[in-house]
Amino acid sequence: MPLKIIIVGGGIGGLAAATGFRRGGHRVTVLEQAGVLSEVGAAIGMGPNATGSLFRLGVVDRLATEAVRPRAWTRRRWSDGTVLGAYPLRGIAEERFGHPFWMLHRGDLYNALIHGATSLEFRGEPATLKLSARVTEVQTHADHSEVVTANGERFTGDLVIGADGVHSRTRETIFGRDEPVFARNAVVRVQLPIRDMLDDAELRAFAEDESIETWVGPDAHILHAPI
Repeated sequence: MPLKIIIVGGGIGGLAAATGFRRGGHRVTVLEQAGVLSEVGAAIGMGPNATGSLFRLGVVDRLATEAVRPRAWTRRRWSDGTVLGAYPLRGIAEERFGHPFWMLHRGDLYNALIHGATSLEFRGEPATLKLSARVTEVQTHADHSEVVTANGERFTGDLVIGADGVHSRTRETIFGRDEPVFARNAVVRVQLPIRDMLDDAELRAFAEDESIETWVGPDAHILHAPI
């Protein structure tokens, strides 16, 4: 029986869920608090379990030309670049796990999932995407659930899925209020054009090799990967 499904959050997780549910014949509404869909970020690694899901969702055609299939994942000593170990990926991932390992730009993945959730090309009714819909309350009842937004709109469904991030109002409704705890780890992300790396004698080998490289240090590490 088709369900009426409300997904709170229009990020990668919410749109992936919307794509899958519409392909299953369900009616989907996605509520996103942002006024414009825009996925920020840089590289994202997609292991065979993740790319397998993209195949099942039917969105790989829009990603195959954008994805990089890294040759290997290498660990190096931070001080002198000595190789500590390497795991081959290109071809091996497909052979062992049935699907490739991909490196993508998050924006490319996000756009493919928007297309999968809302395009007329795919099986099932396109998901309805509501922007500027900040959810303030989720109410559960015996036979349905109800979602309330900041502007007073109410949405009723058979199932509500919370994909609304670290400050999730959906999770708060079920488990009560909690606060994220800073783990005292920080990440700095930088993107370099491949053409600039190819012009640099010290960096050229890494650009041509198309591997994921992790330089392991005592209190930090650096990872670089092609996208």
